[in-house]
Amino acid sequence: MTIKNRLQYASSPYLKQHENNPVDWYEWGDEALNKALNENRPIIVSIGYAACHWCHVMAHESFEDDAVAEYMNSNFICIKVDREERPDIDNLYMDAAHLTTGRGGWPLNAFALPDGKPFYAATYFPKENWLALMKQIVDIHKTTPDKLIDQATEVAKGIAETNVVKTPEDITANRSRGYYRSLFDNYSKGIDYTNGGFNSTPKFPLPVGIEFLLQYQFFTNNTKALVGAETALTKMASGGIYDHIGGGFCRYSTDDIWKVPHFEKMLYDNAQLISLYSKLYQITGNRKYLTVVEQTSEFLQTEMLSNEGLFYSSLDADTEGVEWKFYIWKKSDLLRFIDLEHADTICNYYNITDKGNWEHGSNVLHAYDGADKFAEKNGINKVLFRDIIGKFRERVYTERNKRIKPGVDDKIITAWNALAIKGYTDAYRATSDSKYLDIAIKNARFIQQNMTGSNGRLNRIYKDSKITVNAFLDDYAFLTEAFISLYEVTFNKEWIDNAKIITEYCIDHFYNKESGLFYYTSDEDNEIVVRKQDMTDNVMPASNSVMADNLFRLSYIYKSSSYYNMAMRMLAIVENTLINGGAYYAKWAMLLGNASFTPIEISVIGKDSNKLRNSIMQIYMPNVIFTGGTSENVPLLKDRYVTGKTVVYICNNNSCSKPLQSLNEVLSELERIT
Repeated sequence: MTIKNRLQYASSPYLKQHENNPVDWYEWGDEALNKALNENRPIIVSIGYAACHWCHVMAHESFEDDAVAEYMNSNFICIKVDREERPDIDNLYMDAAHLTTGRGGWPLNAFALPDGKPFYAATYFPKENWLALMKQIVDIHKTTPDKLIDQATEVAKGIAETNVVKTPEDITANRSRGYYRSLFDNYSKGIDYTNGGFNSTPKFPLPVGIEFLLQYQFFTNNTKALVGAETALTKMASGGIYDHIGGGFCRYSTDDIWKVPHFEKMLYDNAQLISLYSKLYQITGNRKYLTVVEQTSEFLQTEMLSNEGLFYSSLDADTEGVEWKFYIWKKSDLLRFIDLEHADTICNYYNITDKGNWEHGSNVLHAYDGADKFAEKNGINKVLFRDIIGKFRERVYTERNKRIKPGVDDKIITAWNALAIKGYTDAYRATSDSKYLDIAIKNARFIQQNMTGSNGRLNRIYKDSKITVNAFLDDYAFLTEAFISLYEVTFNKEWIDNAKIITEYCIDHFYNKESGLFYYTSDEDNEIVVRKQDMTDNVMPASNSVMADNLFRLSYIYKSSSYYNMAMRMLAIVENTLINGGAYYAKWAMLLGNASFTPIEISVIGKDSNKLRNSIMQIYMPNVIFTGGTSENVPLLKDRYVTGKTVVYICNNNSCSKPLQSLNEVLSELERIT
């Protein structure tokens, strides 16, 4: 009979994966920390997430081993943390890992004093290495504990120093167009123009890094920037990182050509990529990008959508203890689903071979030529080939669903769902297809009604009808961004009102007046000694860069000099970093672009405002701020209503057009000022 540990009472799917471990796990909290202090025992803080392959490997090798567990239980207080549920804790111990070993990742295993202060942290350990390290630490703790205290003091000092933000004496941001244009020379050096994305292995999508290229091309007409973006998104959608059967993207590619992915699928990647491919479709009109939007959206709705209209966090990399088992195929298996007359064509298109194009004689489906390009090169009718591929996908999808599916982390995270709301509103902008807007509104409505207080306070986690964990800055920042976007595509005033309420709560509870940035944690939280101020964009943009952009956009809608000055001060803090920051300061660079080229304010007011706005917003314009509706409901609309008419005002640099009444007039004015 299996005896469950106390994680059986956890709500996190990741923690519950460890409920049968012989390790005496605690959740993070006073019970564990007080016990460590009372018994003077060092702490192991083991951090991961439900879809993490190497977390599963270490769990199987070490945490499920009775002898290893016995040693851990006898000498340590052992705490399990879901990094997605508690990113504040993860951030603290990840800083310790970077300081003590020079690298980070998951699983993250930190060793701390009884008060929780880390003295060492690293990632995956094989079983024997893990045992050896624990024994070494236990020996030091028993014989020379001052060494661990001194090390923890040094780590704490290092963490504090890494989180000191030096505010420049001149807090006026350099908003010159020349400075913005100069960013691309260094930025371009990091772009892989051959295989797409950025020069690294493994390769992560970095959506905000690619989005900057779209904005840069718009402002400067630099075709090389568009080539960089289009190459990345084309190669990603053609490679194995994209699920050619079920749609959606895996977290990253293990190589530099997007061929073999790490097979976990995360909501935050797919939400941002729906947004990004929608924008590229707006720019190019190429239907292959719209197809990616449609298939990725269908994947999210089929595999990750809850009954409440919210999206789950992730799909696991593993099935039956094997990372890739659900997704890869032997050629002999696939031939059962292919009409014989099309077998060679489909195998050539997806690079399927008898020996396999990957390990174990298996094939990762990838199509380095898009369907139309492949058809053209091989003398096949494009429409016919699309039909052949479509039928093949349907057959394989049906057969694949008979396999044991990857596990779903069904907790719901406010920040990640906010990214999904933004992704679906951007898909609606590009297509005017109401199915995307309906999904976004249902999601946002639930968060607004169930996870948002009247004063703007948010919660982060929804799971099994329970709402837990005080929200962090990314929850506030991403949701504000989503609500602004929802207002722009609906002209429903409640969304922009909610955006303002949430922003004001952030200013009251997260803002650091000395640095001019926002803390990641609220002043209501006191569990973490060092309050971080995240500034660096990564696979998701930094919460501070998103907050700065939100303040900038709200400053125009509400005519608020206070919001504007806060945004520009934040931009000034990172100004000198932008020139060499590359994709890791891309959201900041985009704010610089919007500030230096100044927003185009498009106000559409009257009974047909939604219809006319929909026609305008299909054009890619990254610096446009839309306001409108049937009344003067925000400050930017004051004195703009004309009885009996639907009119458009286009303003830029404090100069406004006359009232325009037709799409042609609007397009002519936009062409004149851009």
